[in-house]
Amino acid sequence: MSSTEARLEVYLRSGHKTVEGWLLPGAVALLSRIDTIQVESGVKGSVGEIGIHHGKLFILLYLLCRGDERAVAIDLFEQQEKNLDRSGLGDEEKFRRNLASHAGDDRRLTLIAGDSTALTPVQLLTAGAGRFRLFSVDGGHTAQIAESDLALVSGVLADGGVLVLDDYFNEEWPGVSEGTNRFFANRRANAKATVNGSPLIPFAIGGNKLLFTTDRAHADAYVQHLLRTAPRAALGSRYGMHWKVTSLFGYDVVTYRFFVRGIRQKLASLPFWSKVRDTRLGETIRRVADRLS
Repeated sequence: MSSTEARLEVYLRSGHKTVEGWLLPGAVALLSRIDTIQVESGVKGSVGEIGIHHGKLFILLYLLCRGDERAVAIDLFEQQEKNLDRSGLGDEEKFRRNLASHAGDDRRLTLIAGDSTALTPVQLLTAGAGRFRLFSVDGGHTAQIAESDLALVSGVLADGGVLVLDDYFNEEWPGVSEGTNRFFANRRANAKATVNGSPLIPFAIGGNKLLFTTDRAHADAYVQHLLRTAPRAALGSRYGMHWKVTSLFGYDVVTYRFFVRGIRQKLASLPFWSKVRDTRLGETIRRVADRLS
C-alpha cells in the first residue's frame, strides 16, 4: 500500500471527523464509491471544489487524485465581506494546515481565493490543467450563486465527470434548490450550461449530496454500478442504509438514506432474531430496545 493509499484509508475511516465542517458519513461512502466506479470505467480528469471552509471534503477529493491529476480549491477565504449569506467561513491558514496534516503535501493544489461567480470556464480549465472528473459545488447558497456555480462547473466536466451538489434538499438553504431549478429551466439559453451539447443528468442522492453527470449514457452506467455494489465500505458497522430507485427531473436516480444503526437494527441482523421476532419474547425485546433508544 502506498503512502497516499494509507492516508486515504485513515481519512475515510476517521480522519475526516477531525476537520471542522459539514460532511456526512454517507457522503464519504458515496463519493469513495464514485471514485472506484470512475477508475473501473476509465473516467479521467482533475478534481475541484467551490466552497472549501476548512477542507473537510476537499481533502478527500485530494486524496482520491491519481497520476498527474490536479486539485483546484476555490473559496472566498479572507474576503468574507463577500460572503453575503454566511454559508461557511473559509480560512486559508486552517485549510492548508489540515491539508498538510492529512494529505502530507500540497503539490497537486491550485488555490483560487476569490468569488466563484467571477470565474470563467477557461480560467477553471487552466487551473485544473484540463477537464474535471469530480467537482463539488458547495459555495454561496443563494439562488443566484448556486445557478452561476452550476453553469460554471458543468462547462468544465470531463466526459462522464461528476458534479456533486451540496444542500439541494436542506431546508435551511432553499436558495440552492431554487438556483438549481432555475439553472435547468434556463439551460437552453445559457451557453455555459452544456457539456459537448448535453445537459447535466442526475443519477444519485445521498449524504446531503445530489450527483450529476454529463449525459444519459454515463448516468445509466453509474446507476447500474451503484445497484451492483452499494457504497457501504466506508461506513463501517455503526451505520446502515436504505436505498431505492426513484426519478428526478425525468431521470432514474439511486437515492440513499444513511443512518446510525440503533438497537433494533442491530437485533435484526442477528441470526436468532428471525426465530423470536414474532413471539412474546420478541415483543418484549422490542419494547425494551425502544425504551433504551
